Amino acid sequence: MARWNLRVANIKPSEGTFVPSFDNSGYQGYQVSPGTYSAKLTYGDYMQEYSFNVLKDPRDEATKAQVNEQQEITKTLYNSLLDLNESLGKLKQVRNQVNRMIEREQDDEEIEQKGNDINEKIDNVENELVSPKQETFQDIINYRNKLDVQIYQLMQSIDGSVPPLTTGEKELYNELQKGWESQKKKVEGILNDDIPAFNKFLEEKGIEYIAPKKEKDSHRNKNKPTT
Repeated sequence: MARWNLRVANIKPSEGTFVPSFDNSGYQGYQVSPGTYSAKLTYGDYMQEYSFNVLKDPRDEATKAQVNEQQEITKTLYNSLLDLNESLGKLKQVRNQVNRMIEREQDDEEIEQKGNDINEKIDNVENELVSPKQETFQDIINYRNKLDVQIYQLMQSIDGSVPPLTTGEKELYNELQKGWESQKKKVEGILNDDIPAFNKFLEEKGIEYIAPKKEKDSHRNKNKPTT
């Protein structure tokens, strides 16, 4: 029988990214706040939907406004982390395709140069988003955590504490969100500007274009509770 632990779905890291999780389940989702939720049960053609309430701990003295603020920030951090990993996954797909293109057209120095320029931008963004050299828990000592783990750790810290938020949590939240927004613009620049320009260059040479694969079932829409 299925049982919900009152958490939204875990976030799957981009391929090759180490996550400090003891059970290899990815980045753990946050716990939802008190409110009304629904569950949909399906078996073959049968479907039944139920609504239920998650009640507030009677020992908790936090106001509704404080609970809502905590939940909103936690949710924003979760979505930023999800967006970060999806964006990084696209960049890795593009880098693999660019490398294959360079290898296939190894006699074309122009393709090699333009491809390497894109790869350099991807590498620079990746090194800000995650720590590629981290492969085990021991590596955390030698290679500092990057934006993904910093966001994750703050999300876990806020998720595991009782409202209201502290001044330090709010300041770190604003700092990390600014950091992600800055890197996100670089990601969009690569995907929306650099890749189309490279594709146009390849098209003029009569060569197939570069593009990240489209996911059939986005993780963003899976196993998320509805309010």
